[in-house]
Amino acid sequence: MLQTVLSKYGVAFHVALICLLAFISFLTGSPRGLPYIWLSLMLLECSFWMPSVRSGEDFQDARKRVAGSLIWDPLFYIGIIVGCLLLIQALNGGCSLEYLPDADIWKMGDPPQPWLPFAVRPASAVYWFSVLLAVFSVVLVVRNVLGASAKRVALRLTACFSGVCAIAGSIYALQVPEADTAAFFNSQVVHAAGLNFAFWSLIGIGLFADDAAHKKETGLWSYVVGGFCNFFGMLIYAEPMVMAISSILFLIVLIVSLVSLRWSIAMGQVLKHIVVGIILIGAIAGSLFYVFRTNPVTRKIETLKSFDTYVATYTATRPQRAKAAISVFMDHAWCGVGVEGYGEFVGFFVKRDAEWKAFKQEKPFVLNDYLQLLAEGGVLGVTLALAMLVVLLMPLFVHQRERMILDQEAKRAVANHTHGPSKERADPVSPVVTAGVFGVCLLGVAGGFGSPLRFPAVLISLAFVLAELPAFLPSAKRGKSAGRSR
Repeated sequence: MLQTVLSKYGVAFHVALICLLAFISFLTGSPRGLPYIWLSLMLLECSFWMPSVRSGEDFQDARKRVAGSLIWDPLFYIGIIVGCLLLIQALNGGCSLEYLPDADIWKMGDPPQPWLPFAVRPASAVYWFSVLLAVFSVVLVVRNVLGASAKRVALRLTACFSGVCAIAGSIYALQVPEADTAAFFNSQVVHAAGLNFAFWSLIGIGLFADDAAHKKETGLWSYVVGGFCNFFGMLIYAEPMVMAISSILFLIVLIVSLVSLRWSIAMGQVLKHIVVGIILIGAIAGSLFYVFRTNPVTRKIETLKSFDTYVATYTATRPQRAKAAISVFMDHAWCGVGVEGYGEFVGFFVKRDAEWKAFKQEKPFVLNDYLQLLAEGGVLGVTLALAMLVVLLMPLFVHQRERMILDQEAKRAVANHTHGPSKERADPVSPVVTAGVFGVCLLGVAGGFGSPLRFPAVLISLAFVLAELPAFLPSAKRGKSAGRSR
């Protein structure tokens, strides 16, 4: 019995544990790479010792299947290339500033081997090696090891872990002294945390609707902890514009999810969930506007009232940062300046003291993740990132194409008054897919106006959910029984 439970849910718990570690880094503010390495190695070990066993398999067959699927997964080879690139950057790192008296300028010295990729600080490359090891480990395990039920458990656990961290972080944020609030709530760490909580609030609501449609008791946890706790954390942590957009998306996903339930549960149950949602939103609003009157949310709303001033402040240094990133890329086009190298090189491309004072507040960030990847990864880094994105998105398009073909076959069968499997149509789309699409689009757009993907929690969350979504896509009824996990 214990072995069965561990083989079905042990790996899923380890996946959620890696995500939890990333969420906790928001609260501690001290990134450490070693725990990611240990947890990633534990996850990979558990994947081979306790894989999900399908019907008609034993553990030996399951291990062979997992090994075979990993070998044929292109993401496995992309991960090896990324890992080797970061290790080369670490081994070839250690650049230092050099002063040229004849020109009266400072420049960055060459790495030990100028023709190889490098990182200015080897420790930065080692840290990102550990983070990306966790990213690829999670994605590979979700795609190749976890069964359908274990994927749902991993996603639900992660959403609830994020909700618990959101509440703990919100309690801490509401106790920040008044004199420190401006610096605290204007930092990129806080903005990334708010965006991450917004992302998981959407996933939590989608999970609740999916669980309710399948008559599962766990839907309440997804509804309250995964949905509304993350929503509360988003209100506290997210920057004003993200807070406004995320609130609108949250309501859209909530309404769409509840409407989708009318086909699977009684209207009375749908109305009950709507009433509970209104009560929870009212409780959150009441606590913020009447109990904690001097809270971050009211200050953000006041900021948005003077929209022109907010936009001017928001865009103050972004054009200069983008211009500097492009200049760094032009000087190191093929391999970039290594992870976290932009903050070391940007000073060489800022000419005026007034601009430099504005840069120093958030020097390591371009405030545009795509330009930062271009500057630090060069053509090679951008190519690897695009390859990883294509591999993650491919199953979504394949499943959608299969569903369209199945629906067309069903329509033709009805039109011809025929009988047989072709009349069976695909299952309805899960609300998790709708929520996931909204969440991924939110992170994708935010990456063009900030630096959320520079933080492990956001990066792992994005990759994890993209790997999870195919499990919630419609499948043919005639193929439901095939390949189920025990």
